[in-house]
Amino acid sequence: IESGELKVDPNAVASAEFEVKMDVRSLTTGVLARDNHVKSKDFLDVEKFPYINFKSTVVREDKANNKMLIDGIISIKDKTKFITLVANPISEEVRLDKNGGTRIVRGTVATTKINRYDFGIDYGKSTGEASVLSKIIDGGVGQEIEIFISIELVKKDVIAKKAKK
Repeated sequence: IESGELKVDPNAVASAEFEVKMDVRSLTTGVLARDNHVKSKDFLDVEKFPYINFKSTVVREDKANNKMLIDGIISIKDKTKFITLVANPISEEVRLDKNGGTRIVRGTVATTKINRYDFGIDYGKSTGEASVLSKIIDGGVGQEIEIFISIELVKKDVIAKKAKK
């Protein structure tokens, strides 16, 4: 993730605002050749579209399943769509003392699934330029893509340097 911000009052989750900017250049699948291909013009075209952006429109509590539902707008390449992220409850605060400073952090994980064809990630299908080889390769890449966002939140008003003795 390039950057992100969550503004939330634990007593009024519906008023929360969530925004994240994901650097596509940092995408990893565990196989360098596949990473390079997914980042190429055939799929995500990171030279032209280096970021995936998400901005919440509504945050809802799903108390029955102990989840937060974050509705919002995601932009991938030149396409923008409404999606819903499903997030675990935000963890309790943890105090971290590291590198001479103090931070109060919380965390959560949010996920969703998208159809990559909805974002023009179709490896030549929409332009009619798909070769026999691209059809074989495209067949090996799932149409449904899971987005997984691991979030560490740092409380802004408590970041402080320890006094030097």
